[in-house]
Amino acid sequence: LDQAAACQEVEQARLALTRARFEVLTAVRRRFFEALAAQNRVAVLDDMFKIAKRSLEIGQALFKGGEGAKTDTLLLEVELNLAENALAKAQINLVALKHRLAAAAGTPGLPIDMLYGDLGAESLAIEFEQAQDASFLNAQTGIAQAEAERARILLRRAVVEPYPTFNLMGGYMRQLEGVENMGVLQVTMTLPVWNRNQGGISAAQAYVGQSEANIRRVQVELAGQAAEAVGRYRTAVALTAKYQNEILPKSRESLEITQRLYREGQIDFLRLLQAQKTLNEVNLGYIEAHAARWDAAAELGNLLQLEQFP
Repeated sequence: LDQAAACQEVEQARLALTRARFEVLTAVRRRFFEALAAQNRVAVLDDMFKIAKRSLEIGQALFKGGEGAKTDTLLLEVELNLAENALAKAQINLVALKHRLAAAAGTPGLPIDMLYGDLGAESLAIEFEQAQDASFLNAQTGIAQAEAERARILLRRAVVEPYPTFNLMGGYMRQLEGVENMGVLQVTMTLPVWNRNQGGISAAQAYVGQSEANIRRVQVELAGQAAEAVGRYRTAVALTAKYQNEILPKSRESLEITQRLYREGQIDFLRLLQAQKTLNEVNLGYIEAHAARWDAAAELGNLLQLEQFP
């Protein structure tokens, strides 16, 4: 029984290794898509900075030509400063996220120049019921179940503790003086007259109840985490679909119409730049939605302990 209880500890250690391994995988997956989203964000903000710079140049030219006001130029300068600050902040954040990615992968000094990936790629096709199964398949549940089995074995061990253990000893003796040969057989045992290990049995029974309740607690916690992750994932998927099917096409169509009107001389260049800026802002929202989708997908991958991701 002692050996059987120790074997359950070995099983717990094996499951703990599995859990730690998926925690590392999840950290790497999250850091990668965080950095990839940051890289795309830098590209969009760089375009917005160029648009703000071009807008300021046009505004200054109009002011010099007597067609604009000084306040318009000042507002464009402020907008350029804000765009420049946002770009600088995004670039610093990208560098930090690359370092975090390298650290999560176990190579803190690894230089990362460019990340290659598609934020719009398909991630996971997970149903709510499948995510709920994580509470039964996850290594954390296995660890709790192994501990409960160990507790049951220790209870059996406590129950048999008072039972006598027989010790058998045999030997051969030879006395030199009388040159006599003698065989020896000795049997000893302990009689539990007073000690029935009642306290040990009660403690073991209580621990069995505690460990079995802990299984349910772990399952409920994992089910709650799965429900929260599925909710975030579905929200992000719906939002990315909204961007892809409605918001982005309308923004692109608006820019195309504005470009046509500008070529026909019906609007000024600042209106065109504003339409370009709007499209870039929509692209930023699209990137944020994808980043949220991949973060939730990584969490679900951890709960379901998926080797293949996405």
